[in-house]
Amino acid sequence: MADSASLTTARSGSIAARPANTMTIAVTVSTIGALAGLLACGAPPASSAAIALTVPAAAIDVRQRRIPNAAVSASAVVLIAGGVTGLLLGNSTHAPGTVAGAATMCAPLLLIHLWSPTAMGFGDVKLALVLGAALGAVAVPLTLVALALAAGGTCLVGIVRRSRTMPFGPGLVGGAILAAASHPLWIESVSAAVSGSA
Repeated sequence: MADSASLTTARSGSIAARPANTMTIAVTVSTIGALAGLLACGAPPASSAAIALTVPAAAIDVRQRRIPNAAVSASAVVLIAGGVTGLLLGNSTHAPGTVAGAATMCAPLLLIHLWSPTAMGFGDVKLALVLGAALGAVAVPLTLVALALAAGGTCLVGIVRRSRTMPFGPGLVGGAILAAASHPLWIESVSAAVSGSA
């Protein structure tokens, strides 16, 4: 009987481990795919890596409704390291755009968090800060594009699932990836609009 019970426990443990292993593989593939896609679209390496590294944070937010500091910190370290490396190599600095992007993407979420912490967690605010900095290094207006995509995508998923509460992390990460990947199109559109109004 003891052997039978042990075998049953082992089998249930093995079955429980399979979804976790599948999730890990899926997140790893998604992270690598996001990095490769962003680089292929011409996004700067540091920004591409910083954005791609937030994919695990989005996955955890879906399952646990929280964004771990470790994932956000890793992304921030990569972004800072890329900026420092650029300065040491004598490349043009993206510091003004990075700061402006971080503030632009983070400020609205911070205001919502201060007004209603249950409506917007502080993890989302920190994630937006890093993503905004990464996008700002490319072009500050991309932060607004990412926020619009994040809000629209999250609302759409909530309507389809008939859920009144949804994790916002996946929307932020997805919006940032789409905005960064399509940045030549957005920049060209903005330039054309400015030229037309001049």
